[in-house]
Amino acid sequence: MKPDGSGRTTQQMKEAPPYSVFVWCDENLFYPKVIAERLGRGDLLIISPHQLETGYLRGRKLLAITVDHAAQLTNRQHDALMRDLKGDRP
Repeated sequence: MKPDGSGRTTQQMKEAPPYSVFVWCDENLFYPKVIAERLGRGDLLIISPHQLETGYLRGRKLLAITVDHAAQLTNRQHDALMRDLKGDRP
């Protein structure tokens, strides 16, 4: 995190709608949770790309999803994300 809070992830978190999902770029969620806490964004649900494949979001009412600028979703993760956004089931 840049000392002045001007990083791209920080900006994405600031701009994310309240109570939205934030997809981080890997499985280690400690860092993005620290950023969110520093920004007062405890409302964000921070998940890993892998959680998209596991159905973690299935059945939840999704208000908005932000994918971190550094995330490189696989085709399978992208398809799961699109399915969950539409409310479809596998």
